Amino acid sequence: MSRISLGNTPAFLACQVAPVLVRGGTGVGKSSTWEALAHALGRTFVPLYGATHLPEDFSGYPTPDHKAGVVRMLPTSLWDKTKDGMALVLVDEVTNVPSATQGGMLSVLSERRIGEYVMPASTIIVGACNPPELCPNAVPLAPAMRARFVHFDWEVDYEHWFTGLRAGCQWEAPTFPLVPAHWTDFLPQFGSLVEAFLRSAPDAREKLPQDDETMSFPNLRTWTYLVRCFAAASACGYEQKDPIYRPLAVGCVGEEVGGMFLRYWHRLDLLNPEAYLSGAEDYKYERRPDANICFLTGLVKSLRDNTSKERWARAAEAFITIGEQEIESFLMQFKSFWNPVSKGGVRPDGWSPPKEVLAKLMALVQS
Repeated sequence: MSRISLGNTPAFLACQVAPVLVRGGTGVGKSSTWEALAHALGRTFVPLYGATHLPEDFSGYPTPDHKAGVVRMLPTSLWDKTKDGMALVLVDEVTNVPSATQGGMLSVLSERRIGEYVMPASTIIVGACNPPELCPNAVPLAPAMRARFVHFDWEVDYEHWFTGLRAGCQWEAPTFPLVPAHWTDFLPQFGSLVEAFLRSAPDAREKLPQDDETMSFPNLRTWTYLVRCFAAASACGYEQKDPIYRPLAVGCVGEEVGGMFLRYWHRLDLLNPEAYLSGAEDYKYERRPDANICFLTGLVKSLRDNTSKERWARAAEAFITIGEQEIESFLMQFKSFWNPVSKGGVRPDGWSPPKEVLAKLMALVQS
């Protein structure tokens, strides 16, 4: 069975919450596409060509501070463009970067640090490269470098290119999902799923690659990337069976382990939040924190799509039932559940629940 082609959509989604590296042939529009995407996101495009930079361009230049009696590592003026947190930094030709420069790039990619300056957390960082066989003097990426990215193979969208040709060689930004501000609501759900999976499959926690071609592999950092990417995809409205999750999983932790996690997730017997909110199904508590967090997260998501006093009160019953047994699971989603819609939550504006419901919720919050 052939897989559904998603184009570069998984990379466009993932880059909004984690550093990504796209790998593809030369002259296929990687750099120009990321520039168009940056402009569509209202961001400043900052291109860096790794092969043309010195290690100090990433680690900072030593500059004496005579007044303080120390030497400071100061960045070049290039980094002024990132100070407002609205930059998309493209590090191109990553596989052409000398080993000495790769070391300096690690702090940029993993910590957003250049010398003594730290770029804002909202800065988007993207890497791009050609396969080593297409690069003169290419240097295989060390595992420490590979683990800084979510990896994707670049796909050429010829229809998009043909459209630009007809428009006089003018190409618009590709269609991409915009991750909403409330995507962090879904972090506890997927964090709990990953925890439960790794407790059941400890061999999947860490696995170093045995060759230079394996780009993604599991470790603490890449599992965290998976949680962030899955949370972002869920916030964008992608349902559990959507094919977008497979390239996200593979790009974070690799084909084998990513497939294992997807099978684990798909086999979970989870109550449908909409079936519960409509009254078609009831919730019966079981001590399964991973499933219960998923359920509470799903309730908040469903209320974002359609909130009403009746649906909110119905959801409150489940929150109270779980909170009385698992206060941590309750608290992970309570803020979004309690805040009114006008403040980013799901409670109807200007409405308070019945006194007995309010009393139980406040008792749990204060416990």
